[in-house]
Amino acid sequence: KSIESFDKNFIDDDFFFFFYRSFSSKEIENTTNSITLAKNTKYIDYIELDVRLTKDRKLVLSHNNSHIIGYHSKIFISSETLDSLNNYNFYYLNDSWKTNIDNMFNTKDGDLATSRASNLDSENYKICTLSEGLKACGNKKVILDLKFRKNTKEYVDSLLEEMEKFDTSNIIFQSSDLLSLMY
Repeated sequence: KSIESFDKNFIDDDFFFFFYRSFSSKEIENTTNSITLAKNTKYIDYIELDVRLTKDRKLVLSHNNSHIIGYHSKIFISSETLDSLNNYNFYYLNDSWKTNIDNMFNTKDGDLATSRASNLDSENYKICTLSEGLKACGNKKVILDLKFRKNTKEYVDSLLEEMEKFDTSNIIFQSSDLLSLMY
């Protein structure tokens, strides 16, 4: 909230604001709602999205490979087809123990973490495809964090095919897997 009250100061500066997992402090990360909110916020320069490959070689947005589908039940993106993922209502649960520890040591930022935990916990969401996510970004600059899982060739083939549909001049590709990224 404090940055929103000062956003007029950031209009023509040399700083770039990157929003990790889209606008994940206000909406569930990597969802169309979160991406749309980031797109419509004028001080956001880049929207970061996490990209994973499904069992049937479709690209979807997700930071983690696993998602909660019910009480003590979860599925794995890499083990599911896109059609099966579309049949699930996922439940957002934050790492409340981590949030509580963060709040103990950093009360100002902790307020944001507490707010996110209470506002988003137990919310339902759907998996967003890479194509849906990029369309929702509009003209904003995008950072795609590529989440490889020992599937470099299949992943890159699917990514190249998907990127043919988009202007990639505003997209930065990154990954913690340097060898796969170089491939």
